[in-house]
Amino acid sequence: MTNSDRARGGRRDFLRATATLAGAGALGVPAAMASDSGDPGTTYDSEVDVLVIGTGAAGCTAAVTAVAGGAQVMLVDKAVAPGGTTRMASGVAWIPNNPWLRASGKSDPERDCLRYMVHYAYPECFLDDHPSFGLDPARYALLEAFYRNGYRAVEQLEAVGASRLMQFELPGGVGPSPDYAAHLPENRTPRGRSVWPRPDAPHGGRGAGLVDGMVAWLRERGAQVHMEHALSELLLEEGRVQGARLSTPAGERRIRARLGVIAATGGFAHAPELLERYQRMAYGTCAPPGWHRGLPGRRDGCGCDAGGHADRLANPGGPRGGTATAPRGRARAHSAGGLDDYRQQARRAGRQRKAQLQRSQPGASGLGSGGGGVPQSVPLSGDGPAHGGNLRRQSAPAD
Repeated sequence: MTNSDRARGGRRDFLRATATLAGAGALGVPAAMASDSGDPGTTYDSEVDVLVIGTGAAGCTAAVTAVAGGAQVMLVDKAVAPGGTTRMASGVAWIPNNPWLRASGKSDPERDCLRYMVHYAYPECFLDDHPSFGLDPARYALLEAFYRNGYRAVEQLEAVGASRLMQFELPGGVGPSPDYAAHLPENRTPRGRSVWPRPDAPHGGRGAGLVDGMVAWLRERGAQVHMEHALSELLLEEGRVQGARLSTPAGERRIRARLGVIAATGGFAHAPELLERYQRMAYGTCAPPGWHRGLPGRRDGCGCDAGGHADRLANPGGPRGGTATAPRGRARAHSAGGLDDYRQQARRAGRQRKAQLQRSQPGASGLGSGGGGVPQSVPLSGDGPAHGGNLRRQSAPAD
């Protein structure tokens, strides 16, 4: 079998596996972020079927997908340890109609779930009696794809042994975690959609265990995993991406990817020029500063199709963590990260703004688990104003 025959067969197998296991998104890469030699005879230091750049949940899942489909894979990251933002996170994934939800005897019909998703994510567009609930066809199709493929993705990760997940439950016997805005009447299945790594998994739980487990799975199956390999540029031949130039401790490496390059670099939340272009203002981000501007060329003002999908810092020097409060001073929750889901939702929901708007107390100690999540209605003790940065709340943080 020739190399070209092998590549054609590998592409078919890889695409079939990708259709089975959705969930690892790749960013669109503008041509201005790459160099085109125009020479099909360009010399490369190494050649694989698929090159994946970024070792967070998206990159690792993409690599697992490719390996499960029979492809030769190289997974690289510029950091010293794999994981990106996922390593810092709880590892909780919101997956509608997941197998653990179904095993508990609950149903999660697609139409009901999509109604809730549109109302929660796009309250300014929501129309209950509209075929796509007021959303434009393109964005509605994305939500449909997420519902229809998310549970298949986690089922396939479990089937190939790359992850060990379970339903996410709150401590203290509370049971399955509620959704954001679980009170909305459109949310017919307000609990049980969240899953996370099993704490007793061989590599541990939370985001770090999820990543470490997938990286170990990849290495056991012959995939190359290299840290401190930063993407310098994508390499084009006659207008098509053929590989990448990587900066490593040993010098530059040119890697050819026969089937494709998957960019799962993250770091968008720390690119101010893109945030200003694509995003509404928000206070915080959960993305670590070390994963700043993972794709080259972003600083040159190139476009990015995934620009609307990352939270960000309005003040990159702001403190870590905070406590969200209601306008009258009733403290709701503490988060050790920068997640401010409810406050961003309030900015989007014009007609509900007064009811939902909350203030923040940056840097306060208190209630959160540090994994991010929805503010809980839990009073904090103390009185008098407390200040942090340029934000204020009217009840003192608890120790």
